Amino acid sequence: MPPWAAAAFAALNGNIAALNGNIAAQNGNIAALTGNVAALTGNFARMDATLANRRICARNAAALAAPPTPVQPLFPLQKEVHGLGLQLPGPGLLGVVPPAAQPVSTTPALLGAGGAGIFPATVAGVNTLTHRQLRTLSIWYNDGFGIVAGHTEAQRQQLFREWLCGR
Repeated sequence: MPPWAAAAFAALNGNIAALNGNIAAQNGNIAALTGNVAALTGNFARMDATLANRRICARNAAALAAPPTPVQPLFPLQKEVHGLGLQLPGPGLLGVVPPAAQPVSTTPALLGAGGAGIFPATVAGVNTLTHRQLRTLSIWYNDGFGIVAGHTEAQRQQLFREWLCGR
C-alpha cells in the first residue's frame, strides 16, 4: 500500500473511532433521556390519580355526610403511591392476599366496589370492614390510613372513612 494511502486509511480509522465514541456518548444521553421520560410518566400518573381522587374524595365525603342509607354508594380511590405497603399493626393474619404491585392510578377487581372485591360498595359497608380487610386495603394503597397499634376496629374504620374523604 502506498504511504499516502496508509496515511489516509489511518486518518479514516481515527475518524471512525471518534464517531464511534460520539455515538456511544449519544447512546448514553438517549438512555438518560429515556429514564427521565419514564420518571415523568410516573409523575404524571400520580398527578392524574391525585386529581381524580380529589373528585372521588368529594363524592365520598358527601356520601358519608348524607343521612345514612344502606345504598349510599362509595367510590374506591385510585392508587397514588407505587408499590405495596407494610401490614398494619395489630393481631390477625392477612385476610386476602393483595395483587401484585401495579402502577398508580389503578384499582384492581380484588378491591373494586361491589361484590367483586373487599372495597365497601356503600357507606354502611365501611362499618363491616374487618381488621384483615383494612390491612389488605392498607397494603394495596401503600397507606396506613393513620392507623396505629392499639386502635380498635371501630377506630380503624373511622380512620379509613376519613381517608376516603381525603383527610
